[in-house]
Amino acid sequence: MNSQIQQIDKANHFAVFRVQQSCHLNPWSESVFLDSLTKPYFAYQLVVDEEVIGYYIGLNVAGEATLMDLGVSGDYRGKGLGQQLLSHFILQCKLRNCDEIWLEVRESNQTAVQLYSKNNFSFIEIRKDYYPTKTGRENGLIMKTTLVK
Repeated sequence: MNSQIQQIDKANHFAVFRVQQSCHLNPWSESVFLDSLTKPYFAYQLVVDEEVIGYYIGLNVAGEATLMDLGVSGDYRGKGLGQQLLSHFILQCKLRNCDEIWLEVRESNQTAVQLYSKNNFSFIEIRKDYYPTKTGRENGLIMKTTLVK
């Protein structure tokens, strides 16, 4: 499997936008997605054998980073590609001199919670009924890690 991580911009965003749409029950609009490709955001896509299969979008403000979104296409989940994207994101945060990283994840997304925990993210608090679901709402978990430079 030949993979590379490339920066996303407005010229190459559409394939990544389609992946983002497939990863979420309530995906972002294209205009919101395009806004996330401008500073202070930073965004990268994972390309495997010339196919865009994953991405992340980060936000960097005053030394604090937020992982806004990270996704991998369904057929490619469970192959360590989320870890590859998260490792790249953490490296980019260090290169941007961030001191800490924050994120929020659906409580039901235990695969992601385990990935973040394995990468030294700690649970901070619950956002009650934050995310919409097909049958109501579910909690969001706020997690954080401090970067060692």
